[in-house]
Amino acid sequence: MSSHVYHEIFLHLNWHTKSNYPALRGEVESHCHAAIRRKAQSIKGVTVYRLAFPLEFSRS
Repeated sequence: MSSHVYHEIFLHLNWHTKSNYPALRGEVESHCHAAIRRKAQSIKGVTVYRLAFPLEFSRS
């Protein structure tokens, strides 16, 4: 059995409000974005590849 182990996990997290209501806007959106990025980057071994909030969306 090999003594070398390699793991790579990719997480895609998705959060929505009821009816996709745009609850985070302007400065609040910017602060949330920065806080999430800081928290993720503070965890050992975590790499943030992309963190984005859509500025526009369509309602079906």
